[in-house]
Amino acid sequence: MKTLKKILLYISSFFLIGFGFLLTYAVVFEENIYSSNDEILSGIMLTSAFSLISLLFFLPGVHLSGFIKNNKFISRLNIFTILSLFHLATLCGFLIKFMKYNYEVDRNLAIYCFIVSLICFYLRKKGKISSKDIASKIASLTDFKYEEFDDEELLKLLGRSTKIISKKNVCFPFNFHINLESKSDVEAQKMGFDVGSWNDAIARENKKIADNQRMRDHYENLIMQYENAKQLYSNAKMQRNQMIQNAKKSKTLAYFANPIGSPPKRPEKPKYHTLSNPKEEDFYTKDEGIEIIKNLELKHNNDLNYFNFFDKGSFSRIFDISEWKVVTKILKDIFISSEKNNLGHINSDFEPQDNDIKIKFNNSFLYSDSFDGKVSKDTSLLKAHIINFEKIHKRKKVENILKDKDLRLGNFKINSNKINYNIKDINYLPFLRVEVEEKNANKKIEIIDYIARTVVSLSKEK
Repeated sequence: MKTLKKILLYISSFFLIGFGFLLTYAVVFEENIYSSNDEILSGIMLTSAFSLISLLFFLPGVHLSGFIKNNKFISRLNIFTILSLFHLATLCGFLIKFMKYNYEVDRNLAIYCFIVSLICFYLRKKGKISSKDIASKIASLTDFKYEEFDDEELLKLLGRSTKIISKKNVCFPFNFHINLESKSDVEAQKMGFDVGSWNDAIARENKKIADNQRMRDHYENLIMQYENAKQLYSNAKMQRNQMIQNAKKSKTLAYFANPIGSPPKRPEKPKYHTLSNPKEEDFYTKDEGIEIIKNLELKHNNDLNYFNFFDKGSFSRIFDISEWKVVTKILKDIFISSEKNNLGHINSDFEPQDNDIKIKFNNSFLYSDSFDGKVSKDTSLLKAHIINFEKIHKRKKVENILKDKDLRLGNFKINSNKINYNIKDINYLPFLRVEVEEKNANKKIEIIDYIARTVVSLSKEK
């Protein structure tokens, strides 16, 4: 199903992009219809209209497919980039027409497209990016190369009339490495294969199949009778029509003198039984007793992501972000994205410096500890999530042990649980926090994203 969905996404995205290119081609290489400068306004309106219509196909096509999203070049395309490329292509088209027909209007339209292309190319860096877009980019990010912003680049983003008061990196931990060991005593309910229930289910399905075949054969026989009666009725109707035409006296009398009855009614299709297709895995329902496994060991030596490891509520409680509320919306949207995507590991060359602001965990977060596997979520959210993480993998291990014995796991209980863990932050992702003074002397904070290298839109949620 997932493969079919991907194929449909690719086909849809390439169809949309292809149709957008077709519209672009229609404008660029259309037959020349402008011969005088009186028609330049028509050319400008047509070009602008087609550029906007093309956007309706380019933008969904560009962002529809996961494959296209992961392409570093295409993923940076936005509205202004597409408009710039469109007018650049149209510029080439009008230049070709000018060389062919030598009409002054083609030259002027080429100049117009060149100016619009430059404007759109300039505006592509001026637009702000939303926190949802940042989350989407992080979801497909595998490598992060840190490159500082100089004042000239910042002024291009913030405006020449803006005065930069201060700038600092705000960094939040992204990936971490965990060494986790545990020893546990567990009770596992063994579930055996219920042969009797399986045989009964197979017998019911075989009866359904036989009944369906009987109804199908009966229906096909009725259809054959119906087709035969339908043909006889058609022949009788043709004969009566012929008699009515040949009638020398009253045609009405001929009509009533040759009754043929009502046309045959098509038989209704029978309601076939729905087959359930029973699976053996669903019939491990026979209680075979409890197996006690002593000193079940687990060891993890993994790179994980904080956003996938915690849930949204825990993350906001365990992070000490009370004085950095300006980034909370970004973190929230990254969490929403992490619910659908495994953010995984990012290869980052960024190292926080002493003057950078590192968003830290609160005092309840201990990077290493040993405990007995029973904690309160209110006092130690990290340990609570480690227990859940370890329980999931412990259950999988017990399932594999029983599966080798042709058994399945029912109820599962951990009687004792000794856990040792050690966590080390691997990398941080930074945002640039810039305090600025506007022309009217108002001071405000702007957040700039290093991935898209643009200003982050932090509009308030409704």
